[in-house]
Amino acid sequence: MYLTCPCCHLRVFRRPDEFTDERCPRCGERTTVSFRRDRILRAAPALGAFEHDVVRQGTTTTLRVSGEVDVADQDRLRAAGVAAARGCECLVVDLTTTTFLSSSGVRALVEIREAVEACGGRMVALVEEDGAAARVIELCALGEHLGVAHEPDRTAAAPSGT
Repeated sequence: MYLTCPCCHLRVFRRPDEFTDERCPRCGERTTVSFRRDRILRAAPALGAFEHDVVRQGTTTTLRVSGEVDVADQDRLRAAGVAAARGCECLVVDLTTTTFLSSSGVRALVEIREAVEACGGRMVALVEEDGAAARVIELCALGEHLGVAHEPDRTAAAPSGT
């Protein structure tokens, strides 16, 4: 029998006699098994969980992405981006609060860009200058392709308290 973690969507094989309270082996979140023995229930919200929201202002749409974007979240990111791209001239993907971006998340961004261009728009990826998303996109050499714009590091820009 396979159980799926609702936080990171990891599927874990368990024999019927192995049902106990445990932690997810990937995300470490405290999980419990339901009495129906068909799924793992989340006991507490996970830190760094993937979240997104969409803000439309005229012909510009902003897709704010926060938390961790990994292989378990790539389809949700792609679907949110493609839906946000409909009917806009410019899609801004705000990755400034993204704490982790996997290569599958980068692939989802490339697919979002292709969807935006197919609708006749353009995409800008807003990243924090030294943030996790900026480093991964730079390593993949896709900064120009994704239309990366850097937001200055907020901690460096903050005035010192003297």
